[in-house]
Amino acid sequence: MTGGFKCLHCIHCCFFAQEWESPIVFPWEKRLLERMLNDAGLRGVFAPVEAYGPLPGGGCVVVLYRWVVRGFCPFYDSVSRRCMIHELKPLACRMFPLLLELPSGRLMLSAACDAVRPPIRGGVERVFPVELRAAETVLLLYTGVVERLRSLGLERVDASKCGGLVDADIYLEMLAGGEGWGVEGD
Repeated sequence: MTGGFKCLHCIHCCFFAQEWESPIVFPWEKRLLERMLNDAGLRGVFAPVEAYGPLPGGGCVVVLYRWVVRGFCPFYDSVSRRCMIHELKPLACRMFPLLLELPSGRLMLSAACDAVRPPIRGGVERVFPVELRAAETVLLLYTGVVERLRSLGLERVDASKCGGLVDADIYLEMLAGGEGWGVEGD
């Protein structure tokens, strides 16, 4: 494969047979997805996958959620084989077929994508420029949030043991006096 990545609309990026395959999303993406699901008369399941604490009272700050999707994504149009929320889809979806391991930043290529089965030539920057930008954005946002939470004395904890959960962007905005921290869309 040379030149830019061209999606073959093969369905593999939008079908989830196992929970661990489901997209990992930031809290503001979770809230946007919940609104869009609600508008479509659907409900979503989101499970915290990375949290930091403890906060006073035993609460925790959630950095990442898993959007638990079983089968096809609810925003996948099986007739057109297209995403119905393409312009608003989460960064995890935007970067596919690139996969980003956090916190290491290790970048991988999904074997589930039919378009990457031929040998990839030309380097990630050349073949996947749009997807790489999304992956870089994820890494920068994630690293920035985690570093800020650690600077506040919070450590990674098991979210299932937290007395309550607050989204990282909301928590950091509250600490900043409502000034926000550079996340758009919410």
